[in-house]
Amino acid sequence: MSIIITFDKKFRDFILDAFGKKIKDGIIVEKDSETPALTTTGETVAPNELAGIKHGSEIFIKNDITSLIEFAKKK
Repeated sequence: MSIIITFDKKFRDFILDAFGKKIKDGIIVEKDSETPALTTTGETVAPNELAGIKHGSEIFIKNDITSLIEFAKKK
């Protein structure tokens, strides 16, 4: 059985704020420096692409199949 977790815009913004992030010009950035948040492959992440953030190292995971497979292989 697979588990699917979804969240709305309000909760997404809450999560981003908790990690010191915000949305600017259509991508997720650091709240203070406005440096783009990047995936492990160096891609920027649009708000609608966010699948999760790995706590501690702040690894951003996109919601596409390639990103999810890469994340799963590294676990």
